[in-house]
Amino acid sequence: MVSSNEIFTRRLSRYYASALLLIACLALASHLIQRAAGRNIEGMAEIINVSGRQRMLSQRIPSLVAQYELGNPQAKEDLKAAIAQFESEHLRLSRGDLADDSSPNDPHLIQDLYFSGLHPVDAEVRAFINDAKQAASLPANDPALPAISVRLFAEARAPLLDALDRVVAIRQQESDAKFHRLRALQIAILAVMFAALALEAQFIFRPMVRKILEFGGEILRLASTDSLTGVANRRGFLVRANNELVRSRRYSRSLSLLMIDADRFKRINDTYGHAGGDAALVALSHDLQRNLRPSDILGRMGGEEFAVLLPETDRAGAIILAERLRGSIESLQIEHAGRLIALTVSIGIAEVEPDCQTIEDAMHTADRLLYRAKVGGRNRTVSKESAEFAN
Repeated sequence: MVSSNEIFTRRLSRYYASALLLIACLALASHLIQRAAGRNIEGMAEIINVSGRQRMLSQRIPSLVAQYELGNPQAKEDLKAAIAQFESEHLRLSRGDLADDSSPNDPHLIQDLYFSGLHPVDAEVRAFINDAKQAASLPANDPALPAISVRLFAEARAPLLDALDRVVAIRQQESDAKFHRLRALQIAILAVMFAALALEAQFIFRPMVRKILEFGGEILRLASTDSLTGVANRRGFLVRANNELVRSRRYSRSLSLLMIDADRFKRINDTYGHAGGDAALVALSHDLQRNLRPSDILGRMGGEEFAVLLPETDRAGAIILAERLRGSIESLQIEHAGRLIALTVSIGIAEVEPDCQTIEDAMHTADRLLYRAKVGGRNRTVSKESAEFAN
């Protein structure tokens, strides 16, 4: 027999799946409309850009003809190039070879503008191009050239510019109308989507999300926290530390790193057992936390090794803090099973360099200095300066 709980769960699952499907469809429709609007804007921008070049070329061509007429030989080559570009762009505009969504809703509108009516744009542009080509084909001293030059300047002053402006105005009008229709449709879809989301949030998401957040938060905490000491584990430390590295670079702030390792920890385990070793690690982590600032980041890297990231701290400040930590840990009285456990640490100190790519790079440097502290007799701190001085 199916319980009422199972019936409710199945019904909730069906509602949830249906709501998700509806939201997905609406989101897809909104995305497609947004893309269409974007392409429409891009197409219009391309048309305006091309038309702007046409306006510029319509003024440049008569100027080049005048320069050629005055005896500038380079002007002829520039003139031919300008005519070719002007003619090519005209073909693109008249044939509608630009972005798909730049085409008007009524494709005959542009065709009529270019090829019909009292002042078809194509005829005016063709007349201008023909005059320009004729000018480019004549010698500079040809007596027919001045008359062509005057005609080109006359055509470029008003008729041609007016024709090009009419093209842009009609394209703009059509594009705006299409954009407003797409915008209205998208707003309607978004309104339906928000209404569906509101209902879903109230009756489905709210109880579900509450439980998911509870479990997710606990999982994240467990994944980034060391279970024995309660401080960040290696993963949690690196995530927070690399974020701090990004911040320090952005604001050009000092950043230092300490690598801390308990001395002769195997002897503690052998003498007091693993329970005693665990008690020592817990006491060590608590003492570190007690002596660190709230902004400092402490993490257990594994075994008896800890790392501390010190924001807003240069190497000199890190050395002072490291010595304070070392002295505090040395004076600890760790009680376990009626016995006292003595504990010391060795510390490697590294200032995180500006060109450091990750915190792991700085940790390698601090680890080498930590090794020097171990070799040098343990229960000591070693920084780059002290290691160089020792050498």
